[in-house]
Amino acid sequence: MRAWMLLWLAGILLFLAPTSLGINTALAAPGEPDAPPAAEAPPPAPDAPPPATEPPAAAEPPDLSGAPVAVNIGTYINRVTGISLKDGTVIADFWLWFRWRGGPSDFDPAQTFEIINGTILSREGSERRPLPNGEEYSAVRVVVQLNFIFDVRTFPLDDHTLNLEIEDTNYEDEEMKYVPDIAYAALDPSARVSGWELSGGSADVITWEYRTNYGDLSLGDKPVSHYTRYRYPLILTRSGVGMYFKLFWGSYVAVFLALSALLIKVTDLDARFGLGVGSLFAAMANAYIVADTLPDIDQMTLGDKVNLLAALFIFLSLIISVFSLRLTYVDREEASRKLDFGSMVFLAVAWIVANTLVVII
Repeated sequence: MRAWMLLWLAGILLFLAPTSLGINTALAAPGEPDAPPAAEAPPPAPDAPPPATEPPAAAEPPDLSGAPVAVNIGTYINRVTGISLKDGTVIADFWLWFRWRGGPSDFDPAQTFEIINGTILSREGSERRPLPNGEEYSAVRVVVQLNFIFDVRTFPLDDHTLNLEIEDTNYEDEEMKYVPDIAYAALDPSARVSGWELSGGSADVITWEYRTNYGDLSLGDKPVSHYTRYRYPLILTRSGVGMYFKLFWGSYVAVFLALSALLIKVTDLDARFGLGVGSLFAAMANAYIVADTLPDIDQMTLGDKVNLLAALFIFLSLIISVFSLRLTYVDREEASRKLDFGSMVFLAVAWIVANTLVVII
């Protein structure tokens, strides 16, 4: 029995030995063959561009805290239109240019200027380029509406000097200064204004002081700032006395008719007083027409004085007609005729003298 069991165990061991050997062999062998080594990258072609790299950080623009940059500035006026004394406006079309050396890389005064006494309606043709002498050049064509307070006290014999004023919005005068380009700043010879003779003056530059920090507390205790300001004068001169007579011929005719009424027999009441009263209303209507072309001011203009004189002398002629009529009521017709004729001559001379003095003074 014992021998049989030994033979049975030996058989089992002989049966398991190959299986165990197969398992160990399977564990020792690799499951997949090794991957072939990666091929080396081919060298770049001779004409291939270099590999992209990160761009370097932008350099900070140079500081303007040193000496101020001198910027030559000039204007060429193409035309002037739309003059309105009542609204105080003028439309101007002009070229504006700048020349300078130094300053930050992005410094361009043509992009940072402003019209102090007006509004930019349009701008075009802006360009910036270097000049052969090493300066930078920038120019722009601008159409602006300029605002002025016209001095109309001598209207319609008034002359005006209107300044086109330009400043930079970014840099104070300690950083940048305008220099007038007097040699080239000019007015186009073809520029015309109806009723005026237009001419250009000499450009200049002033320093304008602003007594405020505009509420910016970061400026510290600096409540005052200074900016350089360019000015180009436009000179308007009346081309003659045509406008004067065009406005006041109605008043002159009214005075002539009122004084002529003194030659009519005073007892013809309708003709005598009707002519004077009609002349008075004509003078008043002319005064309203003239006032409508001017701004509202608290001073008397030349036009106001001429129309007031006309109304005054017409009124005096009516007063004389009343006294002359009273003389006829007391049978003093000869005295009435002398009063009428003498008054007509006196008022005519006095009115001419008064008008002359008003115009001259």
